[in-house]
Amino acid sequence: MSVLQFSRKSEVIAEEPTPVEIKKPIPLKKKTAEALKKSRIPKILKRYLLIATGFVLILAYPFMVLQANKISDDLNFPESIQQTWSSPWAGVGAQLLEREVEQHGWANDAPIWSPLARLTAMPAYQKAMGHAIGDYAELVNEELGGSAAADLNTVALLLSRDISKNEIRAASEALISFNGGVRLHRYDDTLTSKRYAERVDLMISWMRQSTGELASVINSPDRKLFEKSAIEAVYTAKARAYVAHRFLSIMQAPVGLSIKNEHAEAISQLEKAASFKPLLVANGKADGMIFASHPAALYQLLNRVEMALLEVAEAVESQS
Repeated sequence: MSVLQFSRKSEVIAEEPTPVEIKKPIPLKKKTAEALKKSRIPKILKRYLLIATGFVLILAYPFMVLQANKISDDLNFPESIQQTWSSPWAGVGAQLLEREVEQHGWANDAPIWSPLARLTAMPAYQKAMGHAIGDYAELVNEELGGSAAADLNTVALLLSRDISKNEIRAASEALISFNGGVRLHRYDDTLTSKRYAERVDLMISWMRQSTGELASVINSPDRKLFEKSAIEAVYTAKARAYVAHRFLSIMQAPVGLSIKNEHAEAISQLEKAASFKPLLVANGKADGMIFASHPAALYQLLNRVEMALLEVAEAVESQS
């Protein structure tokens, strides 16, 4: 029997290229100690710059807080109300709210890192201003028999608790809408003797509320020379006096009422209370020579305001 023989296929091996010898080898880069030191300088400078910036911000923050504390008591703001608004008080209210949000910033909504969040006087001032405008809107709505409920109820509800800047904007828009309704004769906001007296009575209630809060701070057994409650009481009372001044100053007496002197005296007393602005609120002794009691001083001013407003109310009542 024959045997068949199989031959293996030869394997093809690729030939590798012959290495080429480099006559001038590339030298390896070496960093000297001096070069390494120079490369670290920018990092060190950046670190020191960040640290220096942090120190500057820390030192500047108290000044930023002082700069943010904007208590606006401009007794001529806003101007030209009688010529541009059909309902002057609504115009005053809307523009006061708009000023606090758009120009000064609403402190109650400030983020925790903001200088506004560190303030005590400004949040109390803005909140009391908002509440006073809300009270006034509620009274006017009652005077109109609830016919302006859609607008003025919105204002009263939005401005009756802790207020956000969005609620302030919504209340301002509602006041503008109410003013439009007056212009189109949907609402009759004519100031009669009865309405005049009711609005003055509301201002009197604000003064009494403020003097009650100030008295609590003054007579507190745990009273401290510098304390948050005294600052809040002073600036809450100041805000109510300021809103009362701005509203009373645009209230024109109805035909037949002769109250010019009483009205002028009330405006004068309100001006003193509204412009009361101590550099630092101290709750010392009322007769203290170094640290007097600012709450006590404002208490006296508000008592005079109340008396002047009572004279206005009595004069209106006697002629009605």
